[in-house]
Amino acid sequence: MAYEISARVALGHDFPEHRLRKGDVATVVDQHEGEDPGYSLEVFNAVGESMAVLTVAESEMEPLRENEILHVRQFEAAGHAKRKRKLIERYAFGVMADKDEMPKIFSHSDRFLIIDMRDRKEIVHEEYRPNPHGETCRTKYPIPTDPGDGITEEELDIYRNLAEILKDCDTTIGYNLGYFPSRALEKTTFYVMQSVPVLPHDHIKQLFEIRAYYGDKWHRDD
Repeated sequence: MAYEISARVALGHDFPEHRLRKGDVATVVDQHEGEDPGYSLEVFNAVGESMAVLTVAESEMEPLRENEILHVRQFEAAGHAKRKRKLIERYAFGVMADKDEMPKIFSHSDRFLIIDMRDRKEIVHEEYRPNPHGETCRTKYPIPTDPGDGITEEELDIYRNLAEILKDCDTTIGYNLGYFPSRALEKTTFYVMQSVPVLPHDHIKQLFEIRAYYGDKWHRDD
């Protein structure tokens, strides 16, 4: 079955790398088309704070049913002690210079749009950071090297430098990131998300709408 943006679903199995268990409730925040369609899910704690973002196949999700009830369990995400005191979230989007659209390949971006939002209710700061490797990646690396294909040290250094540029961001979002760029970003960024090619401000708007819909008591079944 297809799931709409903002739909609540249950995880179909454990995700130990995120400390999540089968049956934990998550919210659909993005849809990924293709031969094996998938979704980006966000998991919140009992007071509405974001705890994890993960990309899953449709087969790894289950719909919520009327004969089920929600319950509470203790959970401590890696790094959450630092994050739960922080109301400001910083998102980074790889974009092109003309329309702020995300390119098909993240490393081909002309620049990075940085957006700070407070409590998922308002944008408090925006800035652009140049991508000094955009032209090189577009000409020499039109497709990021896949694992096992013998990546060069030059290409690796480019992805490490991109991660360094964005190391103060909580979440980095791109359309097609590639294996090695994702691994480099995961070492410096709290979340790395692959997204459909939407405009960054449309993505932020969706986060605001999800937050407004569920509020601080999204987990209660009224």
